[in-house]
Parts: sequence; structure tokens; C-alpha cells
Amino acid sequence: MIRRRSLRNYWGSSWHASEGSASFVSTTMTRSEFLTLMGDMHRQQVQILPRYTASGCLCAKVPPTLKQGLVREYLRKRAGSHTSPETDAALVEFQSESARPGMTWITGSDAEAALRSWLSAALATWCGLPRLDHTATYGVRTYKQGSRLTPHTDRYLTHAISAIIHIEKKLVTTDWPLEVLPHEASHVHQVFLTDDLDCLFYESATVPHGRLQPLEGEEYSNLFVHFSPPGWSSKAEKLMNQ
Repeated sequence: MIRRRSLRNYWGSSWHASEGSASFVSTTMTRSEFLTLMGDMHRQQVQILPRYTASGCLCAKVPPTLKQGLVREYLRKRAGSHTSPETDAALVEFQSESARPGMTWITGSDAEAALRSWLSAALATWCGLPRLDHTATYGVRTYKQGSRLTPHTDRYLTHAISAIIHIEKKLVTTDWPLEVLPHEASHVHQVFLTDDLDCLFYESATVPHGRLQPLEGEEYSNLFVHFSPPGWSSKAEKLMNQ
């Protein structure tokens, strides 16, 4: 049985209800089934690392001026042949070398810096923390037709609280869901990022996520931005090795 659950939308400094404009879709895949698709270390992270929110994930909207700047920078880099095959794509399943994900690096740009500033405040507010330290910006990654993403949690030393920003898609014939396992959820949920809510906040070290269905379309591009609370790395290392 599939049932829709409304989310709340974060934009700027205020929270407000977003009835009907975005949802998680609960699936029939159980928590234990999803966890068995991951390695032991990823399951360990889910069990022992600190959590900061009730569910571990939330859809949000990037302010339009920031989003426009990101898209412009991405398209400018692509037009200038600054896209190359991703070498570190171990978790992405692709059908051939021609379908290997492409990477268009926009790190260090004014658009990326503005996004990072907004996200650091928005994510800290969401998690109830005074501040977060930026640890990495990854992408824009462009998935190709037929791609899947193996379920996983992110790098525990640096990727504690993160955001996925949807940048662009080309000739996508079927919506491509991100499967996530919210804290304490009994079943996997699907998240569909749209123009209305184009960003996912998630506790990336403790919320398993992946894309089980193959991409039906030419391209699908996302940007990933990662943060951690001060002192997180040493705390996580101690917990993972106790």
C-alpha cells in the first residue's frame, strides 16, 4: 500500500506547512530489506552515530535567486567543456563506460559560496544546532540513462548533515525517486524532488539512501553539499571504533 505524507517546507528563516506540494511516498520495502543491501559499516553508522532530528530528512526549496545562479554556473561550465567522467563512482551502477556519471565542478564559484552560506544556516536551524562546519561540495554529478545508486550512508567522518540539490534533468520520461530510510521508519520512503521543492535536507551519516530504479531518461543532475557539527569527526571516529 502506498500512502502520501505531507512534509514541511524550509525556506529562509521560517517554517511553514506545505500541504500537497511535496510528499514522501511510503513503499512496501521494509527497513530490514533495505539495510541488507548495504555494507556492514553503513549499517553500523545507522545504529550508533548521533541523530539530530526526528525523521532525519526534509524537503526544502532553494531560494530562486540562488538556484538560478547555480544553474547558470553549471551550464556555463558544461558549455566550456568542464565536464569529465566521474572517477570515484563506486556506488553508482551504470551500464557502460559511456554511461559513467559526469562531474561538472562548480566548487569555489560565487554561486556555490552563496548556496553554502544559505545551507549552513538552514541546516543548523533544522537540526537545532548553533552552527555547522562545511566539509565538502560535490558535483554537479550528472547521472546517465540506466543508472542506479547503491543504498548507503555517507562518509561518517565528514558527511553528517547534508543537502541534495536538484539542478537539471533531460528527457526524463519517468520520475526518478530517491529511496530513503527515515529514523525509526518501518518502511523505505521515496522522495521526488521538484521545481517547487528542489532540495533534500538529510542526516547523511545515519539515513540510508539510494536509487533502486534505473534512470529512464537521458540525464539527471544533482549537487551535494556536506556539513558536520564542530567536533563531529573525533566523536564519530570514537563511536565507530569502540
